[in-house]
Amino acid sequence: PPPAAPRPPALDTSNATAVVMLANMVTEAELNNAEEMVEILEDTKQECEKHGGVLAIAAPKPGAAGEGALDASAIGRKVLVHFETAAAATACALELHGKQFDGRTVEATFASEETFTALLELPCHVTKAA
Repeated sequence: PPPAAPRPPALDTSNATAVVMLANMVTEAELNNAEEMVEILEDTKQECEKHGGVLAIAAPKPGAAGEGALDASAIGRKVLVHFETAAAATACALELHGKQFDGRTVEATFASEETFTALLELPCHVTKAA
């Protein structure tokens, strides 16, 4: 069997917000496939809702770039999940951080609500709460 992927450093929850940024969730090829992204975001939403209410999920499309409040680290092969509460976001981040997803190790961090709002101004795949 292939060697296990290394676990990322422990998740720092001291700066937890209501927005979780999940790195290594998607590939650039997936981001370029609108149909596949609908399915990935819906699956992600269902998994995240186990921890609390999800307001919206966004994944920036390749080449998206922003200015101002948008942290450049939010761009590129990431999925951002905006929860109703920081507690729900923290529970989800703790569960998903270090998990394997399609052979990639997910790394969870937190982003500001301002970053999430700014991200929605860019070309993104978006799923909102029903």
